[in-house]
Amino acid sequence: MPLRHCFQARTRYSQENQAELEASFAKNKGLFLELQHRVKNSFNMITSLIGLSALDAEDASSKGIFVDLESKVRSIAQLYSFLYSTGSVDVVRFDLYCSQIVTAMSMLSRDVSIRTNFEELAIPSKVAGPLGLILTEFLTNALKYAYAPGEKGSIEVRLEGRAGGGLLQVRDWGRGLPGEFDMNRSTGTGMLLATGLAEQIRSPMSIVAVSPGTLCTLEFPL
Repeated sequence: MPLRHCFQARTRYSQENQAELEASFAKNKGLFLELQHRVKNSFNMITSLIGLSALDAEDASSKGIFVDLESKVRSIAQLYSFLYSTGSVDVVRFDLYCSQIVTAMSMLSRDVSIRTNFEELAIPSKVAGPLGLILTEFLTNALKYAYAPGEKGSIEVRLEGRAGGGLLQVRDWGRGLPGEFDMNRSTGTGMLLATGLAEQIRSPMSIVAVSPGTLCTLEFPL
């Protein structure tokens, strides 16, 4: 076969291969987005069921457990909703995701306002999930413990990019940490979850007393 014909055949074969790869990628992405949609709907249904259970709870302690659980499940549901709405597979605008979490959490208190200071930051979705749950835990604790019931207060959530990663902080100006508080010795389910997730994504986490209030910090690599 002449060299020119060999080159044309190889070019045609390469183009066909490329077309098949592109078609396969489009199909797989479509299937993945459909999976995201189904998972999103499942999480939303679970969130609704937990919310209904909280309404039926007979005592404040049980209701608080359901509310905390609902916040954590909603955080995961919001990530899948966000990914599905943007058509993204593996990258998420973390600042927009954090804004959704803050908006949902701010409805848990009439007396405490939450303000934000976010830099635009895109991160892998597999990292955004754990970070969203940790942010939810930070906000839950600040809303529950920073201020006395009925006391007016504020919380600030800060997100900024750093070389090779990012910084997430939650600060309040409330009554501070109890004298015996030790993050590494906490037996609370929420704190154990946050600590475990931070270790999973290799992100140093700290919760320290400041004057006044408490500062929660998470530094995450990308």
